[in-house]
Amino acid sequence: MSEFDRFFDQLYRELGWLNNRCAYKGFQAPNTVEYPIDMYFDDSGYHIEVALVDRAIADVDITVEDNHIRVTTTDPKEVSQERKYVIRKIKQQGVDFQFLVPNKFDISKAKATMQNGLLCILAPTAEGKQPHKINING
Repeated sequence: MSEFDRFFDQLYRELGWLNNRCAYKGFQAPNTVEYPIDMYFDDSGYHIEVALVDRAIADVDITVEDNHIRVTTTDPKEVSQERKYVIRKIKQQGVDFQFLVPNKFDISKAKATMQNGLLCILAPTAEGKQPHKINING
């Protein structure tokens, strides 16, 4: 590894930016909250599932631009500072995720549902964007 690469590798480790458990590709800034995320595809399309505890549907905003789906929420209600937590694992801040969806899925026809704190987004497989064979002339 070059000295240049070692410098940035050490910098990212010290700042906590490397997060191999992240379900979506990309760096995560220090002190940000991790939310459980599943992403997978099947014959019906591309699925994104995000666990959003203590959120109402009205607090969640989903926008689509180019091949990106962005999920944002407002900060939840203020938690009393008088609480003396023994364990605190439920995240109490807004989220801002952006997902790059492969071209073979049609995000303009994406649909979302939310039930019991689980946000499910489905981008169906795009018509006409299936792999096809190219004949070689010669």
